[in-house]
Amino acid sequence: MNKTTVAKNIIVLYGFSIAKILFPLITLPYLTRVLSVEKYGVVAYVKSIMTYMQLVIDFGFMLSGTKEIVQTKDDKKTMSAVVGDILLARLALCAISFAALCILSLAMPILRGNMAYTLMTFAPVALTVLLFDYVFRGLEQMQVITVRFIIMKSFSTVLTFLLVKSDSDLMLIPILDTIGSVLAIVLVWLSLNKLGVQVTFTGISSALRKLRESAIYFASNIATTIGGP
Repeated sequence: MNKTTVAKNIIVLYGFSIAKILFPLITLPYLTRVLSVEKYGVVAYVKSIMTYMQLVIDFGFMLSGTKEIVQTKDDKKTMSAVVGDILLARLALCAISFAALCILSLAMPILRGNMAYTLMTFAPVALTVLLFDYVFRGLEQMQVITVRFIIMKSFSTVLTFLLVKSDSDLMLIPILDTIGSVLAIVLVWLSLNKLGVQVTFTGISSALRKLRESAIYFASNIATTIGGP
């Protein structure tokens, strides 16, 4: 990787990091103004639950997947198999996470009282299995991730300002996030096709092997999150 590519990726990564900080700073103050204290509390609580759901669905593949893409980037056939196996593994994790969320929604009063909102908020989290960020990291195509994120968040942020005006509009928040995620998925799949990367499933056993290989990264991520400030 030459110096120009390194510099470009560093700049794009900084832009991505700034965008991840900036968008919540724009939307959260607005939501505190238009929503009641009770409903904003629901938004914040459900968001914290989704943080853990996202960790389970990601399962450390951002690290282990990136490593495998780097190792197979000169062999598109093998790379396509890696992408398919990881996708199958993450779909299984998504199903497990949804089942766990349903149980939590029945057991916890704040979630049970806002079950439709809670389950709908899971939709954009589940859709991240189709974004393949680890592929673009491994192929040193960080601009794809950054552009996708900015477009997705800009879309949902602008419509949040335009449409969410009171507690009665609460359901619009996850719906707009879901629409933004779908738009991002379209952009990502177009980028994958352009790069010649396909999705090839090789079997459940291969997906289980990917889970075992990535378990150490998941354990590290979950320990950091739980033990963080």
